[in-house]
Amino acid sequence: MDDDANDGAPILSFGVVADCQYAAEGRSAPHPVRHYPLSRAKLAEAVATFDADDLAFVISLGDLIDSSADDLPPVLEVLAGGRAPVRHCLGNHDLAGFGGDLDAAVAAFGMPGSYYGWTELGHRFLVLDTNRLGVIDLAPGSPAWHRRAAELDRRLAAGEPQALPWNGGVDPDQLAWLGDQLDEAAAAGEPVLIFAHQPVTPVYDHAVLNAAELGAVLTRPGVPLLAYFCGHDHSGGLSRLGSSPAVTFAGMVDTEDNAYAIVRVYPDRLTITGYGREATRTFGGESR
Repeated sequence: MDDDANDGAPILSFGVVADCQYAAEGRSAPHPVRHYPLSRAKLAEAVATFDADDLAFVISLGDLIDSSADDLPPVLEVLAGGRAPVRHCLGNHDLAGFGGDLDAAVAAFGMPGSYYGWTELGHRFLVLDTNRLGVIDLAPGSPAWHRRAAELDRRLAAGEPQALPWNGGVDPDQLAWLGDQLDEAAAAGEPVLIFAHQPVTPVYDHAVLNAAELGAVLTRPGVPLLAYFCGHDHSGGLSRLGSSPAVTFAGMVDTEDNAYAIVRVYPDRLTITGYGREATRTFGGESR
């Protein structure tokens, strides 16, 4: 617990983990910063912290595993042992573990779909799938993979820094669904929190491929966007979508230190209590 818990009860609270990227010993090549085998114990530490609080849910912002579907059951088991229900975003490494097979990954994670939403305590939560448009959701080496890889090369040469194979985007059908969800939330007076794997802002080498298009939907007049939460860039970060915070959470897998957070939503503010490498932040009335 922290001081926020004693400053009036929040409307709701939830736990956040990003880029756990677990891999059993020997399953992934050694990395100078990422400590893949340690991530399962780090995740267990986060769950223990979450269990000491009254959380509505826990959200994983993607890349729960590094590169093998065989590593998924051990970390799902850790999350399932916690008190709060768990929601998932899919990341590029999650898809890599399933050879780009989106349907297989969705089924293994127990998700209702690769993108979905729900309402809780007067708020609307929307999970996006940012693994489309590039090569992430394709079988490596397939003809479709080669076509899209060539398109990424053309876009990168034209000056688009995000046109890289580890980035994806939000496809047209999903953008239409998102627009409808935002309209419904506005009509119902529901603040919206977006969960995604990739940042939408700034436009740099970790952003979604169609960042400008997605950002335009999220910042339309009247959209009640409370915050956009994502992972993917393990160093973390903070930007803005209009007046709303766009927070990139630090990757759990990096360094021997942990990284996770508890978000509390109050009537007049939103707070992020960071643990380990994760920053603690408060967003006031401008984000409501």
